[in-house]
Amino acid sequence: MPLNNFSESKETQIKSQERKQRRKTKEKNKGEKTKERWKAEKKRVGEEKLKKRKLKEKLKKESWRREAKEKINRDKKG
Repeated sequence: MPLNNFSESKETQIKSQERKQRRKTKEKNKGEKTKERWKAEKKRVGEEKLKKRKLKEKLKKESWRREAKEKINRDKKG
């Protein structure tokens, strides 16, 4: 009987270790997925900021050109 109990406890230990390992692997994978999601979000936000910055620069150039043309027209009239 003690031998049987020993083998059962050994089996439960092995199963417990396997569960722990699966849990660790699952948590690790979850962490990696979260990191990947964060990186993708960071990259997307960075790209959006870059687009906004380029748009602002473009609008600045256009407004500068418009102001220059208006000034030239005013000078011609005046």
